[in-house]
Amino acid sequence: LESGGHRSGGRGGAESREEEEEAPLQRGSRGSSGVLSACVERGSLEVLGLLLEQLRGSGDRSIDGARQARKLALRLDREDLANALSGHLTVELSLAGNGRYRENNYEAAVACYEEAIAICEESECPSVGPSVGPVAGVLAKWVGASEGASSTRQNLIRLRYNLARALHRLERWSEARHQATAVLVLDRSYVNAYALRAQAAMAAFDWAPAQVDWDRLIAMVAGQQHHLVDDETFSAWQKRRDECSHQASLGNYEALELPRLSSLESVRRAYRDLARKWHPDKHQQKSRDHQERATRRFNRLREAFEAIGDEVSKRAYDAVLLLCDGRPLSPCADINQGSGDFRTASSARSAASGSSGDLGNGRGRSRAAELFARQPAPGSGSVDEGDEDFGESHSSGR
Repeated sequence: LESGGHRSGGRGGAESREEEEEAPLQRGSRGSSGVLSACVERGSLEVLGLLLEQLRGSGDRSIDGARQARKLALRLDREDLANALSGHLTVELSLAGNGRYRENNYEAAVACYEEAIAICEESECPSVGPSVGPVAGVLAKWVGASEGASSTRQNLIRLRYNLARALHRLERWSEARHQATAVLVLDRSYVNAYALRAQAAMAAFDWAPAQVDWDRLIAMVAGQQHHLVDDETFSAWQKRRDECSHQASLGNYEALELPRLSSLESVRRAYRDLARKWHPDKHQQKSRDHQERATRRFNRLREAFEAIGDEVSKRAYDAVLLLCDGRPLSPCADINQGSGDFRTASSARSAASGSSGDLGNGRGRSRAAELFARQPAPGSGSVDEGDEDFGESHSSGR
């Protein structure tokens, strides 16, 4: 470390000062790899700790050197040195990932977070403190971990949450939902993970699990008198939940983007146009998430067309809509409470379908019952680990 000074010993003042200024940069970039590895070879934990402290926050300049030194420490079976280097790498990769995320370079952010998570899960890294920023993780082995491992657990939680955010931005919704679920395995009260999981589910047109997550989230925050988030964030979450409820309860006409009681010709034309747009075959070249999204949309279009795509089934469905509109105090109207025609019409239609064997091309009763049953009731308290999250308290969600 002192060699730069020795080399400049016999030179002029200006040249000597210039070399002294360059020396820290050399040690932080080209030299860091060799110096860190040299500390590992000598087995000096104290010197290694001092050097890592000096390199803290240097980002990419020290990451490569720390990687190589950590591999060497693992080869030499020096767990103490490997843990110190693991802690340093976790911090630097987390900071690097946050920087890439802010630059909208989400692929690079994902790579940083994934590497940091892998390092944390390989070894119980020492505490890296609050300066690490967002870090997230999720292995069941960390649940109920000892106090000494709790800091690593918190780092994993934040790292995995950040990873979920970056995946969501890349429209890799299923992976984002998986990471948010992993966060909730470790911390069931991490409200942003519920919001992110719900957001990703909505982006994928998977309305039912999104509704469950929004309901759970709103109930949790309301129960804490908004202490978990500010009023603006809570209001944004409520709006997203209302939007999700609306989409989940769309009637068959609305699913086809038509006004209620549109003509049969309009129904068939709308179905043709939308089915052509959302048919899974048209999305085969896209990512798996986009294929699944198109499949969900196409299946909903097909369900709507089965209900109102021929004269007989359309007449029966329309009659139910008119009946419910004309009897606002009936049990049928109470079910919907003004949230759209889908639940009202389909539930009444399923009840009446026992005497109408040709309703919906012979599939009316089972289809309507299925459509009604799959809609989550507003405010439902039963939750499976929701899906992604939307607005965070620092408004980085979409």
